[in-house]
Amino acid sequence: MKRITNIMIVFLAVAGLFSCGGPSEAVKKTVPEAFIEQGKKVQHAYMATLEFLELCKSGKVGGVEMESYTRIDTLVLDPEAKILDIYFNRHFAYRPLREANVENMYGALRDALGSSFRDYEVTMYSTGVPVRRLIPNYYIEEKSARDEEKLPRVRDSIAPVVRNNSKPYTPSRGLNGRTIALWNSHGWYYENSLDRWEWQRARNFQIVEDIFSTAYVLKYLVPMLENAGANTFLPRERDLNIHEVIVDNDAPGNSYIENGKWERGGTGFAEGEKPYRSGDNPFRFGTFRKRPANDQYASWNLSRYSRNGGILRVCLLSSRSQQCRRCKIHRAPCRRTE
Repeated sequence: MKRITNIMIVFLAVAGLFSCGGPSEAVKKTVPEAFIEQGKKVQHAYMATLEFLELCKSGKVGGVEMESYTRIDTLVLDPEAKILDIYFNRHFAYRPLREANVENMYGALRDALGSSFRDYEVTMYSTGVPVRRLIPNYYIEEKSARDEEKLPRVRDSIAPVVRNNSKPYTPSRGLNGRTIALWNSHGWYYENSLDRWEWQRARNFQIVEDIFSTAYVLKYLVPMLENAGANTFLPRERDLNIHEVIVDNDAPGNSYIENGKWERGGTGFAEGEKPYRSGDNPFRFGTFRKRPANDQYASWNLSRYSRNGGILRVCLLSSRSQQCRRCKIHRAPCRRTE
């Protein structure tokens, strides 16, 4: 007759058995009704595990600081394969776990289980993960025992989206090849009840968070990161110049000049009609231009804007069918006139 492995899974769902405070005599001496039907082996495993928890909570297990809210969640007993899996709630993992205190816990648990579970493979779980996997790799002495899934992935260096060829140096280490998404602060939002635009954060000790953090992120932090080789992306405007000039091939009379043979590329940017409504996408309002060869270029004049110092942005199309791999921009020196 084919033997069928008897796996007994018991879920503890009776909330009355688990008081949020410290252990009580009723909890110590009472076996949950769900365990009684599973036989003495399961009852013994439950009572031994409960005794183990009380030792941990009372500080009698070396290096273990157990929260009083820690409870047994599930017992999985396979007497045929001699496996005992004990699942605890998430509070079990709230305290720092290290190799020493985890081994002490396993020792205390085996002592509580006694000789009847001497040949069993016992594993403790919390948050659905074996307790040993909750030990940070930094605190695992043996390198071969460290969890490879927690190790940082080695990735190829990513070429920067924008590179300043005029810089006298190019970082080879540091943050070179790293991409950082940085949100410097909150910003403007429209307050319907007051019918106005205003900052999202209140004034606190003469400081507005929306302005204060931006003041040092844009002037100091972002340049430091980019000088170290990082690509930084900000969802908020980073240009402090209050003047804006948009040069577009769809807008006549804006100093945009093409040299050589250029072609219509398809749907692209146009400023469109303002104000924008919900769902409007300026990058679908106009067209873009493309060149068939590398010896053609386009130019524009922003001398009035450049005198005040500003950031130059170029909109390029990037897709699977049409991809701009490289675009070089030359910026002529600005002559200041008083």
